[in-house]
Amino acid sequence: MSKALQILLLTDGKPGHENQSRGLAEALGRLTEVNETRLPVKKRHLIASLFSSGKLHEDIPKPDLIIGAGHAVHGRMLAIARSSGAPCVVLMKPTLPSNLFDLCLI
Repeated sequence: MSKALQILLLTDGKPGHENQSRGLAEALGRLTEVNETRLPVKKRHLIASLFSSGKLHEDIPKPDLIIGAGHAVHGRMLAIARSSGAPCVVLMKPTLPSNLFDLCLI
């Protein structure tokens, strides 16, 4: 039996953004077993988010994949991806250069 894919969903509190992220996680769940963790992101300056440590609280499992939608999650998503080594998928045209993300679904 293979290990479940640990998906971290970054949310900005906007229902449309969260629904897009959950939709992708659910689609992946039809292909393989997934464990989904939601992480609310507080709105903060993008540059401050980029230079944050990206470390996660010990209750949050190390992600295999990070998914997020909404400009408010971009910096935090990249910081967590950098610290965890997990690929990140952004579900919109990003504020930052798209080559910083592993996949952009626009």
